[in-house]
Amino acid sequence: MHKLFFVLFMLFTLSALTAPLLQADEMVSCNDGDTCRIRSTDKAQTVRRVRLSGIDAPESGQPHWKESRDYLVKLMTGKELVLECKGSSFDRATCRIFAGTMEVNDEMVRTGMAWNYPQFSEKRYYLTEQEARQNKVGLWKLGPQSSPFCFRHVRSGDCRSNKNLYQP
Repeated sequence: MHKLFFVLFMLFTLSALTAPLLQADEMVSCNDGDTCRIRSTDKAQTVRRVRLSGIDAPESGQPHWKESRDYLVKLMTGKELVLECKGSSFDRATCRIFAGTMEVNDEMVRTGMAWNYPQFSEKRYYLTEQEARQNKVGLWKLGPQSSPFCFRHVRSGDCRSNKNLYQP
């Protein structure tokens, strides 16, 4: 009995540590360049809010936000999507999204449509962002930009006083 309990416990623990891969048949809509509604392929056709993990796209009211949203829509429209989800943020699953062999999150940063979000990316997109800045693509054509984090926290003074937070 103890062995059975141990085996079940280990299976449960290992499954909780790995990020589930979810098939999704279509993107329904995108609010901005890092948050979308995606319909699953299960029988229930569940629509869920998804936050692209590790990146941060311009907020409504920031330069380039519409271009960022529209590019994200273009990347996912009509494509079979695979989601690798791990955690949640404000009732949104946080996921890496794949359209075929392309990782959508990485593509958004590579084309200058989003920032690497260091608090959540584990530096996954750091070098990609540096290349986009150097090549002056997407929002980096406009020169130095205030990050979405700083845009959201403009009144707190965090971006001026804390050099560890991401800034342009």
